Amino acid sequence: MEGATGWAIGSDAGVEDHSLEIASLHDKLEHSILPLFCGNPSRFAAVMRLAIALTPAGDTLDSAERWADQQELEDIVKNWLRSTIRQIEQERSKRESTPACPSRPVDAQKLEVAEDVLAIRGHKEYGARAHAGPKPKENPDP
Repeated sequence: MEGATGWAIGSDAGVEDHSLEIASLHDKLEHSILPLFCGNPSRFAAVMRLAIALTPAGDTLDSAERWADQQELEDIVKNWLRSTIRQIEQERSKRESTPACPSRPVDAQKLEVAEDVLAIRGHKEYGARAHAGPKPKENPDP
């Protein structure tokens, strides 16, 4: 349903020239999607929630409510939740098993913090170097 569960872009005709689909996409973005996204974010989020595919065939909650009975609907949602949770757990497991970049040695971190503190306090040997950059060369000829 246009604007309620998503937006139709292009046509169903199997056209090789994609310029019509591109023009349709730009038109939908300019006149429907972006104004809703910017002007009414909660309504945009509601449309997106209704556009989530719950089955491998792409059935959304809206379409499943139209053709499924209560038990089928519960099974669809249950299977979708299980599948989604499994995917999230797999992604989390991959992130946790990937070694993090080694951090700098603690001594280097402490030294950097100490230099920053000295620079903030205005110590000449650190403050000038930290905030003023390199010292300009003196010109012997006026």
